Amino acid sequence: DGRHMCKLCSTSMVNSKTRKEESLNLILSFFSNMSLKLPTERITVSLVDRETLQNSVMHIPSHNKETVKGITILNNNDYVIEVMWGLNKIEFEAVLAHELLHVWIDYNNIKLNESKLEGFCNLGSAMIYKYYNNQLSNVLLKSLEQNKDAIYGRGYKYMNSLLEIHGWDSLLSIVKKSNED
Repeated sequence: DGRHMCKLCSTSMVNSKTRKEESLNLILSFFSNMSLKLPTERITVSLVDRETLQNSVMHIPSHNKETVKGITILNNNDYVIEVMWGLNKIEFEAVLAHELLHVWIDYNNIKLNESKLEGFCNLGSAMIYKYYNNQLSNVLLKSLEQNKDAIYGRGYKYMNSLLEIHGWDSLLSIVKKSNED
């Protein structure tokens, strides 16, 4: 699909059902430990090619179809998460954690403006980067922290500041309560 993969990334790419399930189970374990409950029976994770993913996001103006790596689609009360196949394991898990937080937000019927929504979901990506704490994950985390995008960058900085002040338990309560304000 036009992407080039180096040998380092190709050895840890997510391109099979087994690797996808291992990554999904890791993230679900993290979320479970945070008391972040997801309707797992209603979630399907699909590995898709670049063109399929780009076609899925064409109607969403805030997504850059050239750089998008994942999307969550609500389909008859089920969640279909599409993630580009062939991503490095760390990047795949960061994208998947981000998309699973979209599911949690929707499942709990939480309404956030776009910046807070994407910023909150980017906390999932940051969680994965911090978990691995290696050269690649540190580069990806730094990129996330320095993102100047009005929605993804500023939203992440705002939500991350709340996370640093309150911790995950309180932040989840704050986000849930935001509907009441």
